[in-house]
Amino acid sequence: MMFNPKEVSNGLLSVNASLDYDWDSFCDGVNFPTPFMQTVLLKTTFPNAYRYFWIENSRVRAAIMLPGEESKEGIPSFSVFHSIGLSNKGSNQNSEWGVADKSNFLQQVIVELSRRHHDFELSLSPEFQDVRPFLWHNFDQGKDEFIIFPRYTAIKNLENFTYEIDLFNSMNKNRQRVYKKVDSMGLRLIESVDIEDFLDLYTETFAQQDINIDSKTKDKVQSILEIISGGNGMLLGAADSHGKLQSALAIVTSGKTAYSLFIVNSSSGREIGALTWLIFKALIFTKKLEFSFFDFVGSNTLGRGNFKLSFGADLRLYFEVKYRRL
Repeated sequence: MMFNPKEVSNGLLSVNASLDYDWDSFCDGVNFPTPFMQTVLLKTTFPNAYRYFWIENSRVRAAIMLPGEESKEGIPSFSVFHSIGLSNKGSNQNSEWGVADKSNFLQQVIVELSRRHHDFELSLSPEFQDVRPFLWHNFDQGKDEFIIFPRYTAIKNLENFTYEIDLFNSMNKNRQRVYKKVDSMGLRLIESVDIEDFLDLYTETFAQQDINIDSKTKDKVQSILEIISGGNGMLLGAADSHGKLQSALAIVTSGKTAYSLFIVNSSSGREIGALTWLIFKALIFTKKLEFSFFDFVGSNTLGRGNFKLSFGADLRLYFEVKYRRL
């Protein structure tokens, strides 16, 4: 740490730009690292976010990020957990965080946050399965100040297969059938998709759903794609024999996990099932780069969610929490 946490023996310490290095260093080593708390992405997605270190006994125990309402304009739609990162040791420095450790931590944190903010949101990683502290706060206050939303993502454990045939066999029968059909069409894996081509496919994907992408959202997506292609992930694509891009993935990486942030598809790619082929290749590609997990970033709708699960991914529950002082 470049700063001295002993300046605050216990409680919240506000993090400003001068502590970016300390923030990123801590977030790299948390229990459940997520790229969405890293400064390089935060400055694009939530430029006005509030950041705090939680200090216990003069040690940094957690990093906390609140997006802030004014930060959200032009944010593309994706479902991520990005609010709290815990140090890799529990209250006892020689042990992991237990259920009681996390509950006590949340109880203290929400008291401090609710004193500082009239409203805020938290998107908790799957390591937080106990949301009783928020329920207890509501009971204690006699008001439903915290509203809890269950959310889901799909995570594929890349360590569960060694060969391509193992991955193939882990998919459900329908996904196997589609992959075999598309694999015979001669698609080619693009390991570095051009950003403009990706943006065109992004716009086309939403147009198929009669959704118009405004200029602010498109600019924000472009900034995120530039960050990813600048060494923070990869832009993978599936091109046909004529070189036309049919499907593409924007994957951002952190720790041992690859996060599939944007999934885009042309109308023709959708018809032939190009995305099935591309995701299969992406799982192999990220495994070869020694990532252990592939997070599909959201599995909340039955249709698209079940599509992601059909690759043999596990459904993981996490929680989003909204606070409003009443």
